[in-house]
Amino acid sequence: MKLKYHKTLSEEKWLNFPVEKRILMIATEFVRAKNWIEKEDFEEVKHCYERALELLDLTLNTVKGNLLREFCRFREIVALSYQEKAFTQDSNQRLYITLLSLNKDSFNLLVR
Repeated sequence: MKLKYHKTLSEEKWLNFPVEKRILMIATEFVRAKNWIEKEDFEEVKHCYERALELLDLTLNTVKGNLLREFCRFREIVALSYQEKAFTQDSNQRLYITLLSLNKDSFNLLVR
């Protein structure tokens, strides 16, 4: 898989991170998007979503079972938001919380 934004990241390198760290790295893109939404720079928001989708694609190749199904559903929602340019604080926050809820350790690290 050729990456546009994360050129130095390989699937093998991505696998070395525990799943909770992978989720947090994806979540970082939604935090960045939140900041760009506040500044009303929607081109940068679009780039944040593209980076999140790229990391999600890497993740889909590294998870199995129920978690794979949940990541696939989540990726669909992110892609739909991206396609429809539904870049609001509310929708972005919901994506962020939904992503964190896919793994209790990730959720607990940030929601404490």
